[in-house]
Amino acid sequence: MWCVWLAWGSGPAVAVTLVLAAPLYVLAVCAAIACAKRLVLPRTPVGTHPVRSALGVRKWLSDKLLESSLTFTNSLYATLYTVPWLRLLGARIGPGAEVSTAAHLDPDLLTLGEGSFVADMAGWAARRSPVAGSPAAAPRSAAARSSATRRTCRPGRAPGPGP
Repeated sequence: MWCVWLAWGSGPAVAVTLVLAAPLYVLAVCAAIACAKRLVLPRTPVGTHPVRSALGVRKWLSDKLLESSLTFTNSLYATLYTVPWLRLLGARIGPGAEVSTAAHLDPDLLTLGEGSFVADMAGWAARRSPVAGSPAAAPRSAAARSSATRRTCRPGRAPGPGP
């Protein structure tokens, strides 16, 4: 059997691989990640939630699934297929919006208006680095430390620190 492959050359084998296998791989990975995300966390609830909770674990797992999609289907990002992919994951994206490689986002809470553009490796984070001498740089009380373990989820905005 392998002698036939050697006789005909590797050109047809490479062509079949590129034409059939690569798109099937991307579709299979996307379907698996989208289904797993919907099973783990169908919708991110709006509000302030403890990080160390069942919801926090489900959110972490959902984030890891989306991170793996960037790793395994990198060819999908920065193409015409990025917007439908994010819509499949729950993002609300207006007509004419263009999204390049956006990372570290929650599609359930993402809303992009008509004609929006999100550039390469754009990310949203809730971290703030205190400036020396500012009140935020001062040691925090126990109440302030406990509020730091919460995330506020608002639709259409990046997650921010708790109350």
